[in-house]
Amino acid sequence: MKESEEIIINNNKEIDLPKIINSEVNLLVFPFFVLERKSKKLETEYKEIVKRGNQKIEIIWNVSANPKYGYPGPFDRETHKTIEQITTKILRKNNIIKNPIKFSIYDLCKRMGITTSGGKNYRKVKEALERIRMTGIKSERAFYHKG
Repeated sequence: MKESEEIIINNNKEIDLPKIINSEVNLLVFPFFVLERKSKKLETEYKEIVKRGNQKIEIIWNVSANPKYGYPGPFDRETHKTIEQITTKILRKNNIIKNPIKFSIYDLCKRMGITTSGGKNYRKVKEALERIRMTGIKSERAFYHKG
């Protein structure tokens, strides 16, 4: 593994995170966002049998949307990717990410290349953040450390 991809657990049980975080791998591999804008979907369940060593293991990845907010779609995915860009930039600059991560809706709109006047896009970004936040993920054996 490259240095930027390693996760190290030292003797004090502290986790040294990678120097560069581009995306959470499971959100790239497993479905979280729907591709259609007007999807009425509220749940996705993905199952796969994988081989780890000499064993066959069933992976289950379940994404459940809150009916009040809906399922994250294409615009929500762009919003999420923009936040990943912000966290990657902070990590590269400071070698650490501390909560809370400060950003504004205005900053997200600018980074996404959408207009900041009129309030429509501000509302869309806020709704995207709420949808992402209110969507649950339940995984069984989806997280795996090869080390």
